[in-house]
Amino acid sequence: MSRKLEWNPQHHSQDEQQDKFIDDYLTWSTNKKWDYLMEIISIGLHEPFKKGTRKIEWK
Repeated sequence: MSRKLEWNPQHHSQDEQQDKFIDDYLTWSTNKKWDYLMEIISIGLHEPFKKGTRKIEWK
């Protein structure tokens, strides 16, 4: 099985995209961080994660 990754247009690699998210995340307020983490936790493991803009297609 292979996968096709679609990067955000402003990034050229996975590391660059992750670094940008981490930099943004560190500037968020404590409440925004908490809300974001609680939203991720409430999704669970079996639901698709729809917060990010990167797409992964399995073939």
